[in-house]
Amino acid sequence: MDVQNKIAEQEKKKQEFKEEMDRDKEEKEAAGEEFKEPDQKWEVFKEDKYQTKNVMYFLCMDTLGQDREFTDKEKDFVKGIVKEIVQSWEEMEIKILTHDKEMRAASKKKILETAEKEKNDMAENIEKVVEDKLGEEAKYK
Repeated sequence: MDVQNKIAEQEKKKQEFKEEMDRDKEEKEAAGEEFKEPDQKWEVFKEDKYQTKNVMYFLCMDTLGQDREFTDKEKDFVKGIVKEIVQSWEEMEIKILTHDKEMRAASKKKILETAEKEKNDMAENIEKVVEDKLGEEAKYK
């Protein structure tokens, strides 16, 4: 069972628990008793982290014929830009992966709903055909 289904199932259970506690509270208050709601611990479901692998890139810098070394300030500037690029790249990848996962889940849900509808339609058609055939047999007897 995937995390989305577990969360949805737990939300139903939370709602049922709340309704039960509301009923118990009303009953206790009507009887003049003190109501204390029990502590209910709910499991926290988290999505699995994406499986990743480290990828290394190399950055080459060139003074374009100036025949000198880069200063520490220049190196730090380039390192800062590279860190921002890496962070932006990783955020973009996570966003795209999350979107793909959500689209896949929505597609799966739609396929299951369509299959369920088709199954119900087929069952209704079969019942109709059976009733029609039984009705026709009754005419000939």
